[in-house]
Amino acid sequence: MGFVYLSTCISILVSVPFMFYKHNLVSRFQTTTYLYGISAYVITIIIKLGLMATFLPDQETEEKITISFKIISAIMLFIIELLDFIGMYWLIKFLKINERGTPLLAFSWGSSESFFSKFLILWIGTLKTQFDWKFLLLAISSNIKFILYSLLAPICWCMSKYKISPKILKPIFWWIVAYVSIPFLDHLSKGFLGSISEWVSLFFQSILTFYLWKQSSIILKLQSKFETTNENLKKAEKF
Repeated sequence: MGFVYLSTCISILVSVPFMFYKHNLVSRFQTTTYLYGISAYVITIIIKLGLMATFLPDQETEEKITISFKIISAIMLFIIELLDFIGMYWLIKFLKINERGTPLLAFSWGSSESFFSKFLILWIGTLKTQFDWKFLLLAISSNIKFILYSLLAPICWCMSKYKISPKILKPIFWWIVAYVSIPFLDHLSKGFLGSISEWVSLFFQSILTFYLWKQSSIILKLQSKFETTNENLKKAEKF
């Protein structure tokens, strides 16, 4: 029974990355870029874990710490999540990745997250477990995180452009605020909602992911329109 449960969780875990690969990367997969993405993710996660170990309290000491330290911890959650944005932005600039290369970057980041942060936990936790909702929710949460990375990569690409449409600056700001608030809301739900916190957290993740998907479409369309207008103006100036 444990093997069947493990197989079910792993199937859910790899479903979205597999479909993303089949639809976006079969004909243009580049091993070098993929390995760069994995390396950048590993460096980013090491920095994030170091900051979390330094500034975020564990459950045993959370009740004993001061209010000021709790505020600092909440702020650090936002800053730590920003490291994904910074890491992707730096890699796009370093490798000079164009818009067509963002799916591969998102796939390398998301698949690394699924393996290092979720797969090993599922493998160890489900082999001797007949059934537990937390592992199924973990697999679903991993897919949501993968989708978030697939949305984050084009946003980082937009920000790396030499000329950015002024109309997308405000939407990008709120996009980033919504993105970095996801772990903060997850932290709050675990602190106040007890046994149902994982379900509530998954619900908030789904809602925010849908919002970010809609906003991403708007941002990319505005940037594309801005670039087309600039190209038309340059052509008009030549004539």
